Amino acid sequence: MNYAFLTLGTDDLQRALGLWCDHMGLEEVQEQPRVGDLEHFWALPHGTLLDARMLETVGAPAGRFLLLAFSDSVPRVRDHADPRDLCPKNLDVNVVDLPVRYRALCDAGLVPRSAPEW
Repeated sequence: MNYAFLTLGTDDLQRALGLWCDHMGLEEVQEQPRVGDLEHFWALPHGTLLDARMLETVGAPAGRFLLLAFSDSVPRVRDHADPRDLCPKNLDVNVVDLPVRYRALCDAGLVPRSAPEW
């Protein structure tokens, strides 16, 4: 089963774009969602969302990412969370040339907790 898109919140959109686009090879889609429309759809107060970007792996049939930049007025959902907390731990993401992406993450100092198995 494929997911249509996954929504991820961030307080640093440029850093998130760097991770997902520069290191993981996703690209921004041409038509981007409008912040006002998303706030209306989710019944959020005006000013809750600062920006929104839709990303995709070119050529993948599903699995887009919706990155949302929230204002400082919104509490973090997993603030003070621990990696051992009970919650979903995996994100399955379509990327092209996984070994190259893994090396790019390591070169940027973002070393995963476990070694990859190709």
